[in-house]
Amino acid sequence: DDTDAVLADFKDRLPLVRLSESRPGKSFAANLAVEKARGDYIIWTDDDVLVAPDWLKAYLRAFANWPDATIFAGAIEPWFEESPPQWLAEIFPKVANAYAALDHGPTGFALTSETYPYGANMALKRSAHLEEPYDTRIGPRPNSGIRGEEMILARRLMAAGATGRWIPEARVRHFIPPNRQTLAYLREYFFGSGEALGILGRNDEGERRLFGRPLWLWKEAVSAEISYRIGRALGSPEK
Repeated sequence: DDTDAVLADFKDRLPLVRLSESRPGKSFAANLAVEKARGDYIIWTDDDVLVAPDWLKAYLRAFANWPDATIFAGAIEPWFEESPPQWLAEIFPKVANAYAALDHGPTGFALTSETYPYGANMALKRSAHLEEPYDTRIGPRPNSGIRGEEMILARRLMAAGATGRWIPEARVRHFIPPNRQTLAYLREYFFGSGEALGILGRNDEGERRLFGRPLWLWKEAVSAEISYRIGRALGSPEK
């Protein structure tokens, strides 16, 4: 791709450092970035996100105002390339997490285990990142739809006593192309989310596997698929 050209274009304006991680997977790469970084905080976003002009300033103010906080979350507005299909527009609040859409309102508050951040717009203290790195079994990688690495990281930190803040002024827009406005995308996303929860919920070392996944996970997936098919045939789209 054109990574080299982009880095060269910005080298005189940003103090860029290029790193190389040979192991495939976003979580491996993210952990390497945290290890090599030197700042007190790590601010995360994605390559399909447009940040607001004062995005960094909002986080800098938050770091100064709440120095004891470890986790910071900002708003993520869905940015559809085209008008979404009617069925998706109607049910969007129920599947918003599949698009990393997040908005807890205009007033800041202390985060809870139910108001964790999404990786498209969050910040963490680097010291906490080093103590609790991303789980490398989870996160985008070749031939895997497992997602939720940032959610799991935030929940683990909070369970260990970390505190966080909702920063409504730190806003971004998340680009959603047409190929993500489909049932196929939603199926892949939620299958991956369920697989992540399954991996975290039990120890499958030594269990028999099929196509790289433990047999118990296939049983759960088939059961969920049957329930989905029955519900889709007999229930309303909202359910």
